[in-house]
Amino acid sequence: MTTWSISEASAKTGLSQHTLRWYERIGLLDAVDRTADGRRRYSERDLDLLNVFTKLRDTGMPVKEMRRYAGLVRSGAGQAERLELLKQRGDILLLVVNGNDDAERISFHLPPMQSSRVAPVS
Repeated sequence: MTTWSISEASAKTGLSQHTLRWYERIGLLDAVDRTADGRRRYSERDLDLLNVFTKLRDTGMPVKEMRRYAGLVRSGAGQAERLELLKQRGDILLLVVNGNDDAERISFHLPPMQSSRVAPVS
């Protein structure tokens, strides 16, 4: 499995190393795997989630709601609640429906039938 150092993850996500550490500290990310010498190693799933969090922040979602969302994702339950949080941020749904490049990063969080009900904006 491919993993990335904190500097590589920072470059890939556009988030600062400080932000990556903070997201882990406040519980947006599960504890990031570490090497024997204690250095963080980010997985593909970690990077996917970081990209989702970036998009959620871009919609103005407060960190408190992002933490709630992250908890729902981790639990594997709460699909209706996740969808409700995303509906409150219509920009995310429009990215998915309109086939924006960012949609691939977040579409796994949406039930396919639900997301298809939103009409694209012209």
